[in-house]
Amino acid sequence: MTSSDRFSINTHKIVHEVIDDEVVIVNFDNGNYYSLNGVGADIWRLIEKNAALMEIVEELKGRYEGDPVKIAEEVTQLMAELKREELIVLNTDENRERDKDKNRGPAVGRKNNKLPFKRPVLEKYTDMSDMLLLDPIHEVDETGWPALKKEGK
Repeated sequence: MTSSDRFSINTHKIVHEVIDDEVVIVNFDNGNYYSLNGVGADIWRLIEKNAALMEIVEELKGRYEGDPVKIAEEVTQLMAELKREELIVLNTDENRERDKDKNRGPAVGRKNNKLPFKRPVLEKYTDMSDMLLLDPIHEVDETGWPALKKEGK
């Protein structure tokens, strides 16, 4: 992972929702769900805006008080974990073309009163994975869901 790498939300495997200062993410491939709060939610919003790793680190250094080296290390660790869990993907030429119209820049402005930097944590929950994998949405074809049975079949 380099500082100029850009990542995208893995929309082929996950859905996510930002609620106040929390991001809730569901991975439909494995049934796990995740939560990001505080600094982690800020990072997610910046990923949504197609910011490069270096841009994310610089933005957070401007928002939060803390050791700049530690901020860079912990952001990089979270990004690696998000990639390992397949919640984000490294931008390829195809992803760059798809995301070219997304706004770049800061996701949220908290520059006046810097908050103390707290290590971003990806909370992972596996307790509902069996239930989520049973959901019939996984058996959807091009006709959509629910698929109505045709008469005579």
